[in-house]
Amino acid sequence: MVTDNEHRAARPSWRCLTDGGEWPCAEARARLVAAFDDRDELSRQMARLQATAADDLQLVNPASLHRRFVKWTREHGECCRACGSRMHAVVPGIPPRLVPCDDLRDHIRATAHRPAPEAGAGRHQHRRQP
Repeated sequence: MVTDNEHRAARPSWRCLTDGGEWPCAEARARLVAAFDDRDELSRQMARLQATAADDLQLVNPASLHRRFVKWTREHGECCRACGSRMHAVVPGIPPRLVPCDDLRDHIRATAHRPAPEAGAGRHQHRRQP
């Protein structure tokens, strides 16, 4: 049984069981901040929940939930390291598909399609004397 002060998410709607608003509600956010010593770990946990919520809500674009699930976990005024936006932040360990940053996705696509260096490239090759 849920007591009236637990502020947990009802699935698959992702509404607060206590106040009926979108989860995480203000009280759930405050409790989550108090429960985590490391903001990056809180952000990663919320990103995992963001991905789960996107699946439950059958969203094509899971990044659309970034502000609701992850943005509030970051320091006020923190900017995206990929594009400089204050609307989102890139956190190590959060998959790019969950971050609404085209610059980040473009950067990852560009680095993923770079040809691998040839074996021995950049190394000095020495010949043995007979």
